[in-house]
Amino acid sequence: MITSIKVQKGIFSTSLLITAAGLTASGKGGFGRWGKGGGGLGEIDALKKEDAEKIADIVRQGMQTAKQKATAGPNVIQQISIADELAKIAKLRDQGIITEEDFQRMKQDLMKKL
Repeated sequence: MITSIKVQKGIFSTSLLITAAGLTASGKGGFGRWGKGGGGLGEIDALKKEDAEKIADIVRQGMQTAKQKATAGPNVIQQISIADELAKIAKLRDQGIITEEDFQRMKQDLMKKL
């Protein structure tokens, strides 16, 4: 749900500014509350600079990983599944359980799913 994170360095402490879907303002200095609506800004304050930067890096890595999974996930899974199915029906054909004609028909049905 987090769409961005920013480290804001102050004189005495550091804050993390987090934008996330469904986050609504809760008041000055506090972290936002989850509710209906668009992306809002939340804040975690009174952190050490090093801690804030480590947390921001971890969140950014998680955001990147989630983005990569969302982009590649369904297509990769579908292709692997179809390839597995092709291998299975080829094995059935090779064992004589299904005919070449059945194999070709089933193969065409699988290819249509791509």
